[in-house]
Amino acid sequence: MHCVGGVYVQACPPKRAGSPRPGLAHEPTWFTVVWPLRAQQLLGATASGQVQAIMDGIEDLARSSCVKFKPYKKGDRDAVVIQGSRRGCFSQVGYQGGYQVLNLSARHPVGRGCFRHGTVVHEMLHTLGFYHMQSSPDRDEFIDVLWENIVQLFRHPVGRGCFRHGTVVHEMLHTLGFYHMQSSPDRDEFIDVLWENIVQQEMEHLKNINEENEKRLDILEKHSRQKNLILFGMKEKEKSYEELEILVKDTIRNTLNIDCDKNEIDFVRRIGKLTHDRPRPILFGLNTLGKKIKIIKSKKKLEDIGAYITEDYPRKILEKRKSLQSQLQDEINKGNKARIVYDRLVVTNKSNKRSLSQSPETKEGDKLPNLNTRQAPKKSKQQPETSNRLTITSYLKGKKDAA
Repeated sequence: MHCVGGVYVQACPPKRAGSPRPGLAHEPTWFTVVWPLRAQQLLGATASGQVQAIMDGIEDLARSSCVKFKPYKKGDRDAVVIQGSRRGCFSQVGYQGGYQVLNLSARHPVGRGCFRHGTVVHEMLHTLGFYHMQSSPDRDEFIDVLWENIVQLFRHPVGRGCFRHGTVVHEMLHTLGFYHMQSSPDRDEFIDVLWENIVQQEMEHLKNINEENEKRLDILEKHSRQKNLILFGMKEKEKSYEELEILVKDTIRNTLNIDCDKNEIDFVRRIGKLTHDRPRPILFGLNTLGKKIKIIKSKKKLEDIGAYITEDYPRKILEKRKSLQSQLQDEINKGNKARIVYDRLVVTNKSNKRSLSQSPETKEGDKLPNLNTRQAPKKSKQQPETSNRLTITSYLKGKKDAA
């Protein structure tokens, strides 16, 4: 028995019929390794020391086993490509067919990391088909696993957890296309769900959680669209993202007379399905809320070029605003000023005062305090004069009189 790279390897006895030897993924015959010239090209022109470390590992394996290596020749269909372009030390286990990768990170110097002698041999053994000892089929013939010292979550001995016979068959049935019985399309043909036994309180709790999550999602969506605008009526002549960005920027500058730099536009894109009868609207985002407000205040100027602009509302809010349109029109017909602010209707009466709903605590007939009466200003209390108060003037006058 010879220990190399943390894996024990026994010299190969004459090949016998039957299953592969313990620890091997397959029975090896011959192996082609791309070395040393190809490995040097892949690892870098200055990697002669690293190439030598690979050669030392191969020679150690050849010396300790019956596996023979030969250099790559042009035309070989099967080969191990030793590369160093990726991080880490790893190899595919066993024969894969074609070119398979063994990676030894070129960042590591000789004698450290992937280029320690043991690590090179370790990865080469994986390439030859060896697993780690803890994964070997005959592992329990050589070690005793102290399950009591392993965290419960990771305990899966044979006959328990994932390795119970029933569990293995269960997962194989999923692979073959079987559902759990409770998820089967014909479930109700075999069982009756006793819905009346499901705890109502738990259902209410889940309902409340769902409502809270929906509120949070609505708030997040509102904030994500807060600086967005949608521009309608602009012909689709652009051929690239840059041209579309310039179109939006020039429209803001030339039509709305608002300074707009390229850095103030976060993104821009066409939305909706492409049709031949009308151009798709342009959704664009701004980096500041102040710039968006300026554009909204000047949006009527877009009528001169047959375009218009709106805010970017979620679908739920658009439906809510649509349902408020009839109420909005009724208030306008009454002579009130009304407008829709996001998802609610704000009404201002003829005296330019916003109408307020009556408070639930105020009973009918109760008088509300008159908020318009002005309270008379309070007179400041005049402080009584004190004759014996000592001041600088009186002090000097007293000194003069005494003189």
